[in-house]
Amino acid sequence: MKASNDVPSHQDRLSAMVVELRTNRDTVERMTTRYTMFRFTGGCVSSEQLRCGEISSYLKTPFGIGVITPRDVERYEVLIDEVTAMAETAKSGAEPRTWRRRNDLASAFVHTTSELVALGNRLESVLEQSIATNA
Repeated sequence: MKASNDVPSHQDRLSAMVVELRTNRDTVERMTTRYTMFRFTGGCVSSEQLRCGEISSYLKTPFGIGVITPRDVERYEVLIDEVTAMAETAKSGAEPRTWRRRNDLASAFVHTTSELVALGNRLESVLEQSIATNA
């Protein structure tokens, strides 16, 4: 619920972060299916983008001090950047698309997104607990 001056409340900001984390997790699941196909057949990978606007806003104004650590938020952003770079590499077609190269790229994607999802799940859990505690 917003305050009368239209500034998002602490709860609203935490809730927005949870929504962003869930959206990214769903996007990663869809992207993983595409990377599995890409590994074996080549072709296209997902052009969906992961979002980190709400997560990034935390670093600018740490409204959840004591809820999540800036280190975790920074790591989450780095992982999103890595996934985005892999998607661009796969889409560019500039490099030879041998099975080995596709396999390496898909394996790196799975490794990076596994860490991204695990960290996102942990952040989501902590944020939900904080929201429930302060409700």
